[in-house]
Amino acid sequence: MSSIPVFILIISGYCFLHDADFSPLQEQGTHRIFRRELLYQKFNGILHTTTRTRVGHRIFGHINNISVPRFAGSAGETKAQKYLRTQLYGAGYDIHERQVQTSLFPFDVLPRLIVAGVLLLILSAVVVMQSIPILGVELAFISGLLLLGTSRWSHIREGTYSFLSFGTIKSRNIIALPPASDRYLNVVFTAHYDSKSQLLSRFWFTWLVHIFWGATWATVISFPLNLVFAWPFEALLLPAGIVFLIGLILVLNITRNTSPGAVDNASGVGVLLELALSYAQQVCPVNLGFVLLGAEEAEHSGTVSLMKDELFRERFPSSRTIIINLDSLGTDDPLYIMNRTGIPPMKKNRLLTQLIVEIGKRFGIDIKEGWQNVEASMSHVPMNLHGYEAVSLTSVNFGTSSRVIHTKADTSANIDISSLEVAYAVCQEVIDSLPALRQIITKN
Repeated sequence: MSSIPVFILIISGYCFLHDADFSPLQEQGTHRIFRRELLYQKFNGILHTTTRTRVGHRIFGHINNISVPRFAGSAGETKAQKYLRTQLYGAGYDIHERQVQTSLFPFDVLPRLIVAGVLLLILSAVVVMQSIPILGVELAFISGLLLLGTSRWSHIREGTYSFLSFGTIKSRNIIALPPASDRYLNVVFTAHYDSKSQLLSRFWFTWLVHIFWGATWATVISFPLNLVFAWPFEALLLPAGIVFLIGLILVLNITRNTSPGAVDNASGVGVLLELALSYAQQVCPVNLGFVLLGAEEAEHSGTVSLMKDELFRERFPSSRTIIINLDSLGTDDPLYIMNRTGIPPMKKNRLLTQLIVEIGKRFGIDIKEGWQNVEASMSHVPMNLHGYEAVSLTSVNFGTSSRVIHTKADTSANIDISSLEVAYAVCQEVIDSLPALRQIITKN
């Protein structure tokens, strides 16, 4: 489905933000004035306690209310659902709950099968290299292609979510809708509300995946070099040994339910809730939607289910919908737009990225473009596959804040309130910039 109207709006938005004078807009209501004061105060180092109380502490309160271990299907997730439902019903939204059902296969079995397949191919290549060198080179090359191919999100991968339904996991997507209107552009905010823990924190897992990739391709390259330059056979064993060691650690990185998930992702949920409550009683310049994703830590099961949801697709067609996914906010790291994924990195959503970066530049906010090595890392990737202009905002990349993600240490003690306020204000600025974009399109 074409996304040309969205692209035109975003291009216009970039030009508008770059050149326009915002001073007249500051007189259009206390809501807008407050947000601009928040941004200017924050980055002049004079964020007042009263401002923090009005926004940051409310978001922090949401975080505390759902920061319990809450893997999909657990009692903790049920508790979080009850809180979210109460907040959104109280604000007057039309709530639609959609069941999310998946199995252990796509998130617990398939990744291990991929790693095991790489290890088996490399082992086979090592075994046959001395007797049939060409076959050894071919097997090593196939292992690299397997790793490269599975780093990309695809419809084939989504097909595995209905495959082998053992270990069924059930959760719910919660879709909050304001009254329907005839406004042209849709802006949807999403955040996953489940959590998980693993033996490895996100920091160590991410770096081990990088090492695994590097060692695998070093091994792949070493096979033809060994053949051409007649290197000693032992030269293959070092990179192959590293691949086996790291692969074994990744296979043993089991999932559990012990993380309170304050940063990942009660923080994103808190910002989303405060946005929803803020706009509930206001006339909004665009059609808004708020989606709380369940079972998202089960390899994006919530997003895969949402992309098949007829109500969502009808209310928010991809040709005129922008989606901003909020994931792991509230740390003292910079705010990142995750718009590059996979190896080699592929950059997507360039126009939406430019729009958000321009907002950051205007207010002195340090917004960076981020990259993750596999496309299964964040929820916006499946949305991109289904034609949506979508990005993820996060304040966790490869820094020290990622050391607590997916561990028992992911508590509200790691939350920086001012960082939450920044994410909240940037989201509001995106929404409130869009009326001018529509005026530009209409005039042209």
